[in-house]
Amino acid sequence: MTNQTQPGPHGINNFGTRQLLIAVLFIHTVAPLTFILQPIVVQGLVEQVGFSPKQANYIVFAEAMGKAVASILLIFAISFISWRKALVAALCVLVIGNIISMQVETYQAFMGVRIFTGAAVGIVVPLSYASIALTPQKDRNFGVLLAVLLVFASLIMLIAPTLYSVAGYNGLLAVLAGLAFFAIPFALKVPNGRSNQKNAQDQTADPHLLPWRYRIPALLGMFTFFTAMFAYWANAALIGRGMGLDGQQIANALSLSKIAGVFGAVTAAILVAKYGRALPLGISILLAAASVVFIYLGNGLFVFTAGIFIFHYLWNVAHPYLLSIMASFDNSGRTVVYATSMQMLGVAAGPFLVGTFVSDPSQGGGVTIITTVLAVSTFALLIPVTVYHERKKRHLSAVME
Repeated sequence: MTNQTQPGPHGINNFGTRQLLIAVLFIHTVAPLTFILQPIVVQGLVEQVGFSPKQANYIVFAEAMGKAVASILLIFAISFISWRKALVAALCVLVIGNIISMQVETYQAFMGVRIFTGAAVGIVVPLSYASIALTPQKDRNFGVLLAVLLVFASLIMLIAPTLYSVAGYNGLLAVLAGLAFFAIPFALKVPNGRSNQKNAQDQTADPHLLPWRYRIPALLGMFTFFTAMFAYWANAALIGRGMGLDGQQIANALSLSKIAGVFGAVTAAILVAKYGRALPLGISILLAAASVVFIYLGNGLFVFTAGIFIFHYLWNVAHPYLLSIMASFDNSGRTVVYATSMQMLGVAAGPFLVGTFVSDPSQGGGVTIITTVLAVSTFALLIPVTVYHERKKRHLSAVME
């Protein structure tokens, strides 16, 4: 017997927020792992496969560009496609792409395959975010989404050295393929989303809708934020190597930083009710930049571990705020999809900038400069818009009362 669901308040099939969260949590956790695991991905490409640091960064860039292009195309298709079928197709591409990646041997062929796996992630992540954007308590749900992803990623980072020693880089690819395969049944439980089209058409009646002259700098801020974060994150393991740390020490520090990220996501959900979004977001962005400077100026295991711990904590305080801010700009979930495209472009641009302008990322100086400058730019782009939007919402609430 088919379980019939009824349209919810946001036009999306409402079969229960909890059931929706469970399905999206698993799908979103397994799909973007190569991006969350970038330090060990870059390290594995260099030390296990034999690519140069520059080639490894360009491979990460190519995969992220596939992700970005797919998410941009999704902007135009989201109102017309079946979200469920799109997710199933994307997860199948991930399974096949990771299996093929285990067979190819040349740099060019490997990069070509990773473009397609990146494109698959570029479908999964925006649809996951769009689903969460249409639920009540966006800040909490985005925080839960990111926290689960980070817990899972920390476990993989912890076992990565053992995985590499036993099966090389193919071991990681096999894990990624298997996880994507097991996520496919969960995709079948995600609502189709087409009924949300009317909501997108009617959004101009929403008094909370933010004009495009404000949304554009906010979206640019989303781009610069993720460019900054992934310029550093993708090269964190190489920076640790440059500080004289061994592979297991680096893996432990990065895994611990993922746990810090979980606490960061939870912190965001707690603070929003008391402090709003602008203040904790602004502080998190600036202190994240300060944390990479701290690593560069110091040396040794403690400095690297403490610095990357703080960096990841603050990054993941900021991330749920960014998503919930974008979700609050309209009532259709479309701005979140636009913002996700900017996130994808930033994920690609960070490693590309490092690969292009930094000859030796392990020295840390060039990566630190790129991250710091972009973080300050993010603050300048995002915080004024966020303050304006929060004031507008308070004013409208007072008028309606």
